[in-house]
Amino acid sequence: MVIGAVILVTNLHRSRLGRAWMAIREDEVAAAAMGINTVTTKLLAFAIGASFSGFAGAYYAPASASSAPTRSCSWSPSRFW
Repeated sequence: MVIGAVILVTNLHRSRLGRAWMAIREDEVAAAAMGINTVTTKLLAFAIGASFSGFAGAYYAPASASSAPTRSCSWSPSRFW
């Protein structure tokens, strides 16, 4: 599963979309001047990142045998109140 994700991200990095992300990262104004729709490209980056996180959570929840939030985590907001 991890190998598949690495291959997918590598291919995405080398694609037209990956190059658009790099152009926006370096200079957003220059990327927009070259014809890259920066708003759509940023939204697509957010959506792809969220889907990777969702898939990771979907595979982690059965492995941890629990998907309910608990207070057993080491960092809890209640510790600071």
